[in-house]
Amino acid sequence: MLKLEQIYKLDISKLNELLDDELNIAYNEIFARHGHDFQSKELRKHFIGCVWYCPIFGKTVSLEELNEKRELEEEPLFANARNAAAGS
Repeated sequence: MLKLEQIYKLDISKLNELLDDELNIAYNEIFARHGHDFQSKELRKHFIGCVWYCPIFGKTVSLEELNEKRELEEEPLFANARNAAAGS
């Protein structure tokens, strides 16, 4: 979804340039990288096309699991989602 150099330099201005479908893919990529087995046909189809994606049958990756691994501390996609949820 995002170029390699964008993974480490992703900022809110880049997120604002993404279409809704692209934002959904970008958001779910961190789950995919942890082996999440997607039920959504669209997400499954997209990530199966990524050479790095290795789904673990029946695995559900949760936000809590990623938080425990400290994966989300500097992740703009999740910070943006948290800020939007807090403003609702």
